[in-house]
Amino acid sequence: MLSGLQKAMSNLTDLRYLGLSSMNSIVPSLSTIEMASFIDHVSSLTNLEHLKLSHNQNIVSLPETISSLRKLRTLDLSACNNLERLPDGMVQMDCLLLLKVEGCYNLDMSTLSQPNFFGRLSNLVVQTGGDSTSHHMLRHVKPNKRLKISRLEGMTFAQLALSIEQMRNQRIEKLELEWNRNDERSFEDMNVLGKLLPPITLRHLELQGYYNSISFPAWMMSISQHLPNLVEIRMWGLPKCNSLPPFGQLRSLRELLIGGMESITKIEEGFYGGAGAFPQLWKFELRCMECLEVWNTMYSDKEHSVQVVMSPNLQRLTLYDCPKLKLKPCPPSAKQWEIVNCDNVLALWDEGTQTCASSYPGLRDVTVRNSNVPLHQWRLLHYLPALTSLRIESCSNLTCISQEIRRGFSTLQSLHLVDNGQPELPQWLGEVTTLRELDIRGYPELQAPLKIMKQLTSLRALLLFSCKDMISTPEWLGELTSLEELLISDCPKLSNLQMNIQYLSSLHSLSLNDCRKIQSLPECLGNLTSLRRLEIIDCRAIKSFPENIRKLPKIEHLNIFPPI
Repeated sequence: MLSGLQKAMSNLTDLRYLGLSSMNSIVPSLSTIEMASFIDHVSSLTNLEHLKLSHNQNIVSLPETISSLRKLRTLDLSACNNLERLPDGMVQMDCLLLLKVEGCYNLDMSTLSQPNFFGRLSNLVVQTGGDSTSHHMLRHVKPNKRLKISRLEGMTFAQLALSIEQMRNQRIEKLELEWNRNDERSFEDMNVLGKLLPPITLRHLELQGYYNSISFPAWMMSISQHLPNLVEIRMWGLPKCNSLPPFGQLRSLRELLIGGMESITKIEEGFYGGAGAFPQLWKFELRCMECLEVWNTMYSDKEHSVQVVMSPNLQRLTLYDCPKLKLKPCPPSAKQWEIVNCDNVLALWDEGTQTCASSYPGLRDVTVRNSNVPLHQWRLLHYLPALTSLRIESCSNLTCISQEIRRGFSTLQSLHLVDNGQPELPQWLGEVTTLRELDIRGYPELQAPLKIMKQLTSLRALLLFSCKDMISTPEWLGELTSLEELLISDCPKLSNLQMNIQYLSSLHSLSLNDCRKIQSLPECLGNLTSLRRLEIIDCRAIKSFPENIRKLPKIEHLNIFPPI
């Protein structure tokens, strides 16, 4: 088998990417000598740019011929546990940008310690594994690039002393620090993190798995002084921390993700750190904060004796799996919201909130997923004026709306109803007369009274996905005379396009995808003289195609697959 593989590859002279992970699963009896010979053969593919050799336990060393791959940009040797050395000739691999040695616990790092070689690497994943030589590599990391240090729970102060001092002398821009869950740690996580003060050039910081400490070291509690250039922070899996650093004072911070902090119950003044909090924050995510009960979205500006809403430039806000969370006293002024399994955010609001939120500028784009609160109780929507796009997915009760929500829907232009487990479209749909796009997915039959749908006189695009029980196109379809785009996809029982489709006199685009029971297209489609684009994809039961459709005067794009 190996001989045949070598012979087959010999003709692949233009090959750019080759993945050879876990070769023992292909050739179980492969010896270390045979593996070395095989890699030597691979080295003849001189145009290779990416070579993946990960999870090969029978690689003890790489042959010198690997250095002939002068175009190689990435070499992945991760989890090659028995790899002991790299060839000296790798110093001459001028194009090499990424070298992965995660999990290479027996690797002699002396080759990598040559500054002329190591200085060219733009991206290094360092697997510490308790090996001091792994930390020694830090001094040769190329400035302005990414550094990841994992398995920090196994580090000792002796290993840290040299490594951290070397790191501070580099112009690193992205730093990822990762601890694994382990009850037997050399030192408290805070002691290790306290020594890992990054250089002032840092722009991206990620902490993951900071399991065993309840607070942060001093440099994080005064982070704006030490890392003023940060633009992104990601913190995930810090279950014992019960407070947050004053991230609000980072003047350049644009993206912030906080997740998996099970001991945080409140977000309050300390998070903002004083006046002018989060002046540039563009994206904020709270994920899997199961015990978070209150997020106070305002802070005190003591200099001017006023209460201020955080982050005037916030564009995107994601609240994901925060079941107890309540925002007070008012919503942040984000333009795009994503709310997933956060029922209290939707329903629980104090009186007087509208005064705080009524003047928010800009368009609104809201996505709500996995809610058990009936739609008429979504009080959050009372306070988000100028709502233009709404996506409702996997929510249980959409049958009615309140008067306040009805007013909020007066500017709605795009509505997505996805997998809400209801046989009928909601009655209030006809009241949203401003709708221009309607996306319906996972409604079995698309039942709705004609008089409701007839009111959607501004509708321009209709998308029908995964309506599993729909046998024929709905009667109300012909009432949408302003419709310009119609897409019907993944409707396995759909066998009939009703004749009322001919009344869609403004239709420019018609797409039928994966509707395998449609046997014929109605001749009346030939009356759609405004049609410019027609796609019939994977509707295999259709055996004939009306000739009058092909002759429509404005058809610019006709795509039929398989061909009819």
